[in-house]
Amino acid sequence: MKRFHHLFLIIKILFSSFTFVVEGGICASKPIAAKDFSSKEAGGSCGTAATSGDGVDMDKYLAIQKEAMRAVYNKLLPDKARKDAALARLENPPRTWFGVTDVSPEGFIREIKLSRKQLKGEIPQELRHLTKLQILYLADNKLRGQIPRELGELTKLQHLDLGGNKLRGQIPRELGELTELRTLFLNFNHLTGKIPQELRHLTKLQELSLSHNQLTGKMPTELGELNQLQHLNLSDNQLTGPIPPELMDIITH
Repeated sequence: MKRFHHLFLIIKILFSSFTFVVEGGICASKPIAAKDFSSKEAGGSCGTAATSGDGVDMDKYLAIQKEAMRAVYNKLLPDKARKDAALARLENPPRTWFGVTDVSPEGFIREIKLSRKQLKGEIPQELRHLTKLQILYLADNKLRGQIPRELGELTKLQHLDLGGNKLRGQIPRELGELTELRTLFLNFNHLTGKIPQELRHLTKLQELSLSHNQLTGKMPTELGELNQLQHLNLSDNQLTGPIPPELMDIITH
């Protein structure tokens, strides 16, 4: 009898540390007690959240994208009918949303093109949550207020166009964190202050237009460090001093 008792204890110990396995991978993340092994909780199906290739919880990220675009529509679409129509589309897949022109196979928003859409208001800070965004075009609208420094969190951004609006204040130094940028257009606004030296970090930048603003100070020689820069337009500002020799070959007069 002692032999059978010992055997029972060994089996019980083995079951107490068992991690239940289902088709598709490990289901339980903690040990299952022997008494629960035959229960519905142990043998039932496990709900697992869909994830992208880099481990992002897609259900959560899609909800975040939806709220970011909801903020864009609520704050920038002045016409109620257009706003209601755009908000209604949020119940559909992201590729159908107003202004969204490219979505990855996983569902990440990669492009927003809302130039010349009669947008009014201040650029929503909620755009910071679209961390996979590569293109953001909001040009030729009636946007006002300052450029949100939170846009510096969109580190995958390659093209940013905010030209042709009524934006005021200084150029945020946080834009220098957008190291994937190829083009940056802030022209035809009411921007003031100096050109931030942090733009020197945009080493992949090919086009930079800050023309037709109210920028002051000297042309920063640091822009000469942008080896990929092919076009630079700083005209119609209040910049002083000579053109640095580092910029002579690329600057538009």
